[in-house]
Amino acid sequence: MGVRGRIKRRKKATVKKKVVKKKGKGLSHQDVVDYSAKVLDRSGKQWKCGVIFKEISSASAERPDVIGFYSGGSSLIEAKVSRTDFLKDKKKRFRMHPELGMGKYRFYACPTNLIKESELPKDWGLIYVTEKGRCTVKVKPKAQKLSIDSEHLFMYSVLRRTLIYMDGKQLNEFAEKSMDTTQRNYYLNSLK
Repeated sequence: MGVRGRIKRRKKATVKKKVVKKKGKGLSHQDVVDYSAKVLDRSGKQWKCGVIFKEISSASAERPDVIGFYSGGSSLIEAKVSRTDFLKDKKKRFRMHPELGMGKYRFYACPTNLIKESELPKDWGLIYVTEKGRCTVKVKPKAQKLSIDSEHLFMYSVLRRTLIYMDGKQLNEFAEKSMDTTQRNYYLNSLK
């Protein structure tokens, strides 16, 4: 066989390899985190949050995948992509004693049908995520007792990083201007 025959054979083999697609890739942990975080931004829901953080570690023992804050409290999402991870999560101290955990409203987010409604801890919600990124709140959460200390540690950690990243003076100036505007708007609205 000549050189031309070998080149043609290589090209055919290369084309066949490119056409073959991997099946059953599924959702990654990061996909579930990113998609489910949008649930906390849905207007009209009791768990809607104005500020949402994804995968930030802090001094608190709990490291939520997604946590959001609103004026009346907080919402937490734990993303799970395997049964093993879900079953391990149940053994954590702040899961066995919910009052030690963060989030007034708490969800598990997972690929569709990975977690069953009957397996949820008391008062937890459940979000099913599809590979296309569609999120369905399968079970609505109920308000729970939470650890204000853990949430304060988390918020302190976030603010401290912000001060390190930004000049603390700039942040104080921004906060002062924001407060003046908020107070002014509050006063104007109260006159109506």
